[in-house]
Amino acid sequence: MTNPARWSHRLNRLIPTLGVALALGLSACMGESIDVSSGPLEDPAGNPIPSFSQFPDIPIPAGSAMVLDESLIFGRDDKWTGRLVIETEVSASTAFEYFQREMPNQQWIELTSLRSGVSLLSFSRIDRVATLTIESKTLSGAIVTITVSPLSPATTPAP
Repeated sequence: MTNPARWSHRLNRLIPTLGVALALGLSACMGESIDVSSGPLEDPAGNPIPSFSQFPDIPIPAGSAMVLDESLIFGRDDKWTGRLVIETEVSASTAFEYFQREMPNQQWIELTSLRSGVSLLSFSRIDRVATLTIESKTLSGAIVTITVSPLSPATTPAP
């Protein structure tokens, strides 16, 4: 028969080790992201580091980080198209409310919205359309995918 006090001592030493291993494992599962809330920066080699200032027409929640390996951007300023993926510190519900409230302040017109496990918001602005998907991260925060593309010209049916 084993000694319960000895077994408890071993378990108490094992729990912190498992916690560290779990944290490292979860961080390895996440894509590369970078906090780009400040303006343009350069790396030590003088190459520009991505910044949310590249997207002046999109409101970004404070404390957000760009997920570089999932983002694909063409163009610049308010003419960019592509996919911008960000991680937020706020919940998916709060992120949904933030974009629904703040996108119109950048002259985006809401077209449709759907709040669910993966929420959806669609907006139009001049000659572009933006679709946002918002979903909860595993532990906390949200992943927001902002896809912006040119608005297709209206076509009229042939007589």
